[in-house]
Amino acid sequence: MKRVTTRKPSYLDELILTLSCLAAVLRELGSKYAAGSMPPTEVKGNDLPGIWRRSGWRAVREHFLVNCWPRTYRQKIQLKLGRPSLSIFRKYASLYERHLPQRINPEPSPVGHRVKILLIRNGAIGDVLMLTPVVKALHESRQGRAQIEVLTHCPEVFRNNPYIQQVHSTKTFTRAVHDYDLVINFNNLYENSPRVHPVDVYAHAALGHINFDKQLALYPSSKDLFDVAQQVRAIDGPFIVAHKPNHDWPNRNLPESFWSALLVQLLNKTGWTLVQVGSARDYAVSGHPRLLDLRGQHNLQQLAELIRQSRGFIGVDAGPSHIAACTDVPICTFYTCAHHEVRRPLRSQGKFVPLAADLDCYGCMQKQNWPSPGFNCARGDSICVRSFNLEVCIDLILGALTPSGAVDTALVTTPGV
Repeated sequence: MKRVTTRKPSYLDELILTLSCLAAVLRELGSKYAAGSMPPTEVKGNDLPGIWRRSGWRAVREHFLVNCWPRTYRQKIQLKLGRPSLSIFRKYASLYERHLPQRINPEPSPVGHRVKILLIRNGAIGDVLMLTPVVKALHESRQGRAQIEVLTHCPEVFRNNPYIQQVHSTKTFTRAVHDYDLVINFNNLYENSPRVHPVDVYAHAALGHINFDKQLALYPSSKDLFDVAQQVRAIDGPFIVAHKPNHDWPNRNLPESFWSALLVQLLNKTGWTLVQVGSARDYAVSGHPRLLDLRGQHNLQQLAELIRQSRGFIGVDAGPSHIAACTDVPICTFYTCAHHEVRRPLRSQGKFVPLAADLDCYGCMQKQNWPSPGFNCARGDSICVRSFNLEVCIDLILGALTPSGAVDTALVTTPGV
């Protein structure tokens, strides 16, 4: 993931803003004069010329920056829509009457048209995975009379998904014209509503309500199940799955020393094997026979099945923590810049223990007034990743992974600094 840091706009940025604002004013003036009317005297909507005459250039610039630019800045064309014209039946009516007299059923169909739907969400894996319960609910709301397709950077999320007919690549999709009855673009939806859980944001856009089964879902194949069964047989005993990403954002990257100490203490306090997963670039600890490094050895469906057969999952807020939410095993997740209430698994069963930094700025992404598409720390020191007490975390994790542990309590760790 590309790191994006906030900075003071350069002179070039200011010039681009000024020119873009002037261009918008001129476009509005041109459209009004072309329609034969002068700019109105009242400030209304995005009437930039009226705002300029009434309040001056600074007010125009602020209005453009707040209300206009966020909707158009570096806008990209994601798809080209087209639909066959019915005029063919007028131009070639005699041929159709002669060869295809029964094309239209005289009796109305009780089930209606099979709607063709396109869902768009580019990434990342966790964000796309949180779309899966909405896909199922959308399919069921149409009584299965829907052909649902997805446009995404993460096609592996929908592998074997029974509710998806086709997955498209964002790299090649715009080269052709496509025909859909309904298109729902989920990009930037939850980013513009950071205080609401992404699943609920997606549901409002697709279904108009949030009353449905919100369990995330991955669908392993028979080969996936066989491969994971072989691995579990080789582990030969109870195990837990652990994941620590090497994230590009400093405020989502726990110190390696803390993570190493956490795993070592879990090994010392239990007889379980620790299976470390993720991509090859993620962090892993070595030096103990019960520490297994299985990074880069699973697809998403296999990883979900491996977690399902484990005692539980321990990780940092990232893709594998959402994969764990496809199961009902105990989940212990470390949260820093993202608040656990808008990342928690919305499943009906299973223990969930969010390990949250005990800081006033915890969950800063949900406290900002503007979307946060990249790394941003108001303090400038990313202290949240160093604010966990190791012993408290160990107790909470062991409490969740043992049968008598407390269920689904939003416990917050004491500072470790």
